[in-house]
Amino acid sequence: MSATRSNVILGGEPEPLLLEEDRVRFVEEPDSKVKLQRHNWYEHFEPTGRTVVVSDREHHVYAWSGRTYVAE
Repeated sequence: MSATRSNVILGGEPEPLLLEEDRVRFVEEPDSKVKLQRHNWYEHFEPTGRTVVVSDREHHVYAWSGRTYVAE
C-alpha cells in the first residue's frame, strides 16, 4: 500500500507475519479493529491510541491482539 493513502501501521505480532510494506495501510475507520486473512486464519489488530509519523504523515498504531482460524 502506498504511504500517501495510508493511515495506520500494524505491529506487535508474536512472529513476523507481515512484510514491512504490508504493515502500513489504509483503514476507513481508524478506531475500529482490523482483521486480515492469512491462509486459513485471521490475524486481529486493535488500535492502541498511539500515533507515529510515517512518510511525513501521522499514522494510528495498531497492536496484534490474536489469531482465529477459519471454520471448515
